[in-house]
Amino acid sequence: MAIKNNNSYFMPYHIIRFANGDEKKLPLEAGTETFIKEQCEKAGLKVHSIRQANIDVSTKKERNHNFLYEVRLSFNEDAQNITISKDELPIVMWAFLKDAKAVCKNGAFRGKDIISILPNFNSMLGFNKGYDLTPEDFALIARDMTCINARNYQNHIKSLCHESKTSQELLEKSSVLLLA
Repeated sequence: MAIKNNNSYFMPYHIIRFANGDEKKLPLEAGTETFIKEQCEKAGLKVHSIRQANIDVSTKKERNHNFLYEVRLSFNEDAQNITISKDELPIVMWAFLKDAKAVCKNGAFRGKDIISILPNFNSMLGFNKGYDLTPEDFALIARDMTCINARNYQNHIKSLCHESKTSQELLEKSSVLLLA
C-alpha cells in the first residue's frame, strides 16, 4: 500500500543484499523474507541480508500532463502504430467513434481503420519503444498519477464525444480541458 507524503508516494520494498555485494529490490507483496531467501537459494544466490524500506515511486513533475496515446491501425504486431498527444486525442477519438477521418501531426487515417486508442505507458514512463512491460511495471502504472490521469482524461474525452453533436462542439468542450 502506497504512503502519501507531500505529493510523494512511498511503496514498501524488500531490499535484498547478496553475498557478492549486489542489491535488488522487490515489492513487499513478493513474499516473506523466508520465502525470498528460499527462492534465492534455489536460484543459486547467497543472501547476505534482507531489510525493508519505503521507496519513493512518485512521478516526476516534468512528466505532469504529458499524456501520449497510441493509435493502433493493424492487428500485426510489427505494424507501425501512431503516437498522438493529449491535444490530438479529441479529434482522433471522434474519428474512431463516428467513423470519420482524422489528420494529426504523425499521420492521417479513417476512423473505421482504428483498432484501438490506448495510453502509451512506455513513452509516458520513459521506457524504450518495444520494451515489454513486466508485472512490476504494471504495478507502477496502476499507481503512477500521470498514467492514471491519462486514462481518466481519455475516458472524459470519450464521454464528450458521445455528448457532442459535431466535431467542432467537441473541440470547443475539450479546449477548455486543455487550458485547465
